Amino acid sequence: MVRSTEWEILPLCKEEGVGFLAWSPVAGGWLTGKYGRNQPPPSNSRVGRKDRLDDQPEQRESELTWRVIDNLIEIGKDCGKTPAQIALNWILQQPGITASILGVRTLEQLKENLGCIGWQLSEEEMNRLKKASDVPLPYPYRFIERYTRRR
Repeated sequence: MVRSTEWEILPLCKEEGVGFLAWSPVAGGWLTGKYGRNQPPPSNSRVGRKDRLDDQPEQRESELTWRVIDNLIEIGKDCGKTPAQIALNWILQQPGITASILGVRTLEQLKENLGCIGWQLSEEEMNRLKKASDVPLPYPYRFIERYTRRR
């Protein structure tokens, strides 16, 4: 859900032949589908724990978050995969990303996340997730994109 690395870091890594390790690919559990819109998070989840200041619902709840989650769930239903598997596969198919950290707490989560390998999302599914997670380019990237397209 944080794609700002695509503006400078990933292009530089590709240009220099440096690998890129994606961190928090399921956004602290948000992209697993376990949190519901207008529903309190499970009390035993990292978001539901009141002693955590770094993952409170108000930090992630937005239309962007729900749009991405809805698309992960729909695509997952279509291809028999979980939202987490879809999110991880999408990350691993991104140009320039060489690996991703699987931040799991349990053996079940690890087994589920490992189901992200051995298959690929279609180009249409990749584009659908890209569109769902797109954010407007901030300055100066919007300016650069606008004027480099004319060349």
